[in-house]
Amino acid sequence: MLNDLLDLARIEAGQLAIVTAPLDPIGLTRRLVALVRPEALARGLSLEDCRPDRLPAGLAGDEIRLQQVLLNLLTNALKFTPAGAVRVRLLNLPTASGAVRLRWEVSDTGIGIAADQLQRIFDPFTQVAEPVWRKGGAGLGLAICKRLVALMSGEMGVESRLGAGSTFWFEIPLAKSPAGETGDPPAAHPQRSLHPLRVLVVDDDPVNRKLLAQLVTALGHQAVAACGGEVALLSFSELPFDAAILDWQMPDMNGGELARRIRALERMFQRERTLLIALSAALEPGSDRATDFDGWLSKPIGQEQLSAVLRLAKKPADHRPDNANRWTPVLDRLGGRHDLLAALARNYCQGLPALLGELRAAAAQHRMADVARLAHLLAGQGSNFDAPALVSAARSLEEATLTNVLTPAVVGGLETKCQRLSAELDLWLAEPSLAPSTAPYAVWPKR
Repeated sequence: MLNDLLDLARIEAGQLAIVTAPLDPIGLTRRLVALVRPEALARGLSLEDCRPDRLPAGLAGDEIRLQQVLLNLLTNALKFTPAGAVRVRLLNLPTASGAVRLRWEVSDTGIGIAADQLQRIFDPFTQVAEPVWRKGGAGLGLAICKRLVALMSGEMGVESRLGAGSTFWFEIPLAKSPAGETGDPPAAHPQRSLHPLRVLVVDDDPVNRKLLAQLVTALGHQAVAACGGEVALLSFSELPFDAAILDWQMPDMNGGELARRIRALERMFQRERTLLIALSAALEPGSDRATDFDGWLSKPIGQEQLSAVLRLAKKPADHRPDNANRWTPVLDRLGGRHDLLAALARNYCQGLPALLGELRAAAAQHRMADVARLAHLLAGQGSNFDAPALVSAARSLEEATLTNVLTPAVVGGLETKCQRLSAELDLWLAEPSLAPSTAPYAVWPKR
């Protein structure tokens, strides 16, 4: 809430500048969809992504502010959609002058908004309907988005019916990059790192977690996001990290305890010391409670502050090249056809929420034949993508149906591995040159 208040104050005081730089709208949309895909899967929602194959070359705009607006709309859509789907569309609108004007739409099948509340939905501190109140928040996000879009000479609106979902949209005119301009960030932004780090981001608040991951990737690093201490430890046990940013106040395990356990894992795996950064509004550097940390960030966090503390990390270990060949065996079987792999990946990612929902229902009702059928289907899908852990979990579940004994661990283990593969594939779709993660609940968008 504090960050929102500061942004709103800066906008209304005329102190927030729009920075125009080379922009890839399609890549930006892909990255943000990849970023929220794990949350959609966790909620059992379908996340659809519709965009043009290409746009005019040499476009320019404020990528950071566009990310802020689109991520806010995506997060709201997932939050207020108990079942069904969220759809993102990117459209290139025709104009009489030939100028480029893009329109983003985020539609959902959620709770919707009453007609008498639509007029004030973009007012500061407005929250509509009691179900929305129960979700929490200060009601500033949409007000800030509306003002940011206006600063970019655009428009923003909403169409909705109570109980029938909503469509939030915004349109932005984009400039053309000056001839010869490169894709390097403008001087006003912190320099992208020449030595990309693998950074673990741990925060129980989904919005803070996503925004922090975006700040990390904007600096040229890879971000692995974890929603709490236990998930973070599982990720850390499977992957080496160059740095980790740990929120101090978390319900399941606070940052100090998580840091202590990470140090223990380092000793067990004989790894080099990871740069551990505490994220807190209250913890002071040098505190007795922060002895396992190497750095400290205060909220609200800025990109320059983050860049400075990440420079304390050692040059990253040589642990990334192995990931670069993750999809090579699959592509070899497909004759090197990236388009075929992309089609398979999209079908898997879009169909997984329904399959997992069907599997949960069948397991809860002890319909063993249906559980076996679905497990066999998921094993086949895992084989298509060279995912042996998924295949093994699916076959274990299929075998368990023969004894009429299903445990939550067996069903949940398969579900976790399916979601992990979906996150990997969605990341590959978002940035084919970037190797997907094998860590649970990991998203590595790359700018």
